[in-house]
Amino acid sequence: MWISAIQPSEGPRLALTECPVSYVTGESEALLEDFRAHLTIPSSNDLLAWPARRVDAFAWLWRELRKMENAQNA
Repeated sequence: MWISAIQPSEGPRLALTECPVSYVTGESEALLEDFRAHLTIPSSNDLLAWPARRVDAFAWLWRELRKMENAQNA
């Protein structure tokens, strides 16, 4: 079992039964690049036209970005 060394401010530490490296794929990197590009040059906001994985990834990334911004402003 792998347990994160980072202690979040809320909730337990992340624990996985698989190597965390396997969770980061080429697709993960592509979604991060897509998100960064979307922040810089906003594209279509027609969520119904987006692939489901992109919608899920963007929703998660927006939540994490807001958490970081809120922590910096606190």
